[in-house]
Amino acid sequence: MKAKRLSLAIVVILLLTLIAPVAQAEGPQLINWDCYIPDEALNHKLHDWLGKDYAAPLDSGELGTLTGTIFLNGLGIKDLTGLGYLTGATGFVLANNEIEELPEFLCETIVEEGVVVLSISGNKLSSLPSILGDSSLTDIYIDFNRFYSIPSCVTEIDTLLSLRAAGNRISSIPSELANMPQLRRVDFRANRLTSIPNSFSGKSFVEFNCNYNFIDFSPGSNSKDVIDSMSVSTLSYERQLKKLDGLSVEYPETGTLKFSWEPGSDIEFGSIFTGKLEQIYILQDGAKIAAISPNLTEYTVSSLEVGTEYEFSFSFDYKILGTNYRYQFTRSYTRIKVTPITVSTAQPTPRPALVSEEESEEVVISEPPTEPEADTAVEDADTPDVVEGEEEGESSEKTEDKAFGGMSTTLIIVLGAVLLLFVIGFAVLLTLLIVKRKAKDKV
Repeated sequence: MKAKRLSLAIVVILLLTLIAPVAQAEGPQLINWDCYIPDEALNHKLHDWLGKDYAAPLDSGELGTLTGTIFLNGLGIKDLTGLGYLTGATGFVLANNEIEELPEFLCETIVEEGVVVLSISGNKLSSLPSILGDSSLTDIYIDFNRFYSIPSCVTEIDTLLSLRAAGNRISSIPSELANMPQLRRVDFRANRLTSIPNSFSGKSFVEFNCNYNFIDFSPGSNSKDVIDSMSVSTLSYERQLKKLDGLSVEYPETGTLKFSWEPGSDIEFGSIFTGKLEQIYILQDGAKIAAISPNLTEYTVSSLEVGTEYEFSFSFDYKILGTNYRYQFTRSYTRIKVTPITVSTAQPTPRPALVSEEESEEVVISEPPTEPEADTAVEDADTPDVVEGEEEGESSEKTEDKAFGGMSTTLIIVLGAVLLLFVIGFAVLLTLLIVKRKAKDKV
């Protein structure tokens, strides 16, 4: 009888031990098991801010007490999973890390908690979640990333005052930017722009900077007319680079093309800044085939299939000395479509067609990495002017980026409890059988 009572007591104690955390996880006080932060650098920094030992778990209630602007720049962070639990933040400065995407959960927090500043400069981003279009951001900094265009969600942020998109691979300014009611500061330096949209005619800005692009601002040009019509307190546009020009092709042999172009050179912008011509970059159907000396003015491609149309792209690659743009190539392509022929003395030489910027879409290609180093530029190297503030945020339950939290944790606990109960039941049954046998032996 004593053995039976002892076994029953053990079962009850174990059941209570297992049920308690499950009940807590199912209840409204879900704070202990849902903060999955896989990035080691991010995890360490959050522990430091909360004054906790790194081995101690973090909970959403604690993270929600971190308020104001959250500075996490230059830490080598790759994964932002879990940062969305900082519901008291008014801004996130995440510059100079190794971030390739923004989690939806973080973007939900930015939208729901009214975050006003987002700095993601100097990362590896090429897109942004569409949900950011519903945010209340006033300042967004996406410079020094891998954007080929301005994300459409940016043009949907009605509260946006300042946009910095310098040092990317953007080939055109979306006309929607001109219709943003609050936008006052725009920075498009060191991209691949070749024109200013007509929609910007007559618009007013506090600051508009499009230096170090490939825009024709010669007198009488459309872009010059647009710029002249704008009302801008601080306007910078005169420092423009030169596209590869005069591109032509000859057919010296069957299946062979010989390209030539006008020579390029360095471009001096005063005594400090220089557009240094580093190389000539060549693509065939969107893939790199060569990076040659900037002093060359011709290039031959052979062993091509006769009768097949190819698209070749050529660019002068500059580094802008005296600025942060000296760490990357700034380029804009001149494209030409051409079909190799069978060479015959009696056959006329065809005239290939240059592809205009309007006719060709920007091709995302395998380009060499252009990751800027964290250094101070001579010109406009300031980090974003961010005002820290205190704002109490309430912790709200989230459903995204909880792969090992929430329901997953509950399921693991329940399955463990079932398995353990099975083992305990078997042990209790075995104990009862032994006790019963011993009782029979005594009789």
